[in-house]
Amino acid sequence: MVISLCHHPLFRQLAALGLDTRDYVVFGSAPMFAHNLTERLHDLDVVARGEALRYAETHGVPGTGSVTGDRLWKLCDGRIEVSERWVSPEWDTDDLISRAELIDGIPFAPLSDVLKYKLMLRRAKDGEDIRTLYRRTGAPTPPAE
Repeated sequence: MVISLCHHPLFRQLAALGLDTRDYVVFGSAPMFAHNLTERLHDLDVVARGEALRYAETHGVPGTGSVTGDRLWKLCDGRIEVSERWVSPEWDTDDLISRAELIDGIPFAPLSDVLKYKLMLRRAKDGEDIRTLYRRTGAPTPPAE
């Protein structure tokens, strides 16, 4: 079940930036929130190109990604982080954006990509999300590491 996002402050802030939806995708855990698979949402991770990336570079506060060390830009008091790529070179920005799923007019990474990303990092905080995503897709839960 997909929920309406228009009342959530983070998505209102994102919409207020006026970014072209053809130039970014929301990744991280936000796609799970959009599909009502989690109630937790503290920030938005955005992968951008073109004008959306230039907006972030011009208006955002420069920072460094915690996983890759890549440059990123923080908008809306740091609650929206914009980067030029996702967590490793294997994630092609153009491909991610082209495969985005529009929910309430916002482009989100597909849940299959969210699962792949969380399996790649396997952080302690991702365990519950991984199990939830496996249940959602109907696949068996992976063996514990």
